[in-house]
Amino acid sequence: MFRFKQEAKEGAAMVEACLVMIMLCLILFGFLQLSHVIMSGNVLRYTAFATARAASVGLNPEMQERVSLYASIPTAGANANPTTGSGNLFDNHSIGEQMDYAVSRKNTPIDYPGSYEVFVKEAFHTAADNEYRTVLNFENWETGRTRVQGSTQSSGGVITSTLQQDLPLTFPFASVFTGHLGNSVVLNGRTYPAFEMRFSASLEDHGAYYLQN
Repeated sequence: MFRFKQEAKEGAAMVEACLVMIMLCLILFGFLQLSHVIMSGNVLRYTAFATARAASVGLNPEMQERVSLYASIPTAGANANPTTGSGNLFDNHSIGEQMDYAVSRKNTPIDYPGSYEVFVKEAFHTAADNEYRTVLNFENWETGRTRVQGSTQSSGGVITSTLQQDLPLTFPFASVFTGHLGNSVVLNGRTYPAFEMRFSASLEDHGAYYLQN
């Protein structure tokens, strides 16, 4: 009888420990997902400013879109196509090494690794409209809703850029938020809850000064 009660207590303790661990994981991953949303909001806020800046100096809408995509890379998800487009220069390096070179701030443009960073930015902005994604492409750029989208308007000498993005919540246990958000997206065949973000930025329209003869 005593042995049966002892085993029952041990079983109850194990169940309680599992419940506590589940709650702790929910809290932990919830904080991680929240921090990611806050970071993404800051990135999108800066992206709106960068896009408005591009419009204010006279760049056309297609170039404004590239600026918004490039500035929003931190919220773009996994890298989908980091091709170099420069022959055999980086053929001996893994994709991870290539992307490390692309974001490294320890290298100067004239050395071997630093030249990749310069190449990516320049080639992305100068490639033809149907070719720039062969230079750099990301998972969230593959679908319209998870890709940064927006519009730019000019009124009264002021440029206003408004951007929006459905940010996929991909951390573990994020599916518990689906019912509350009422929004979801599909990436690589999987459905994720999504948080809709929208930010605007306004700047004086200086395009006429830059474009005058």
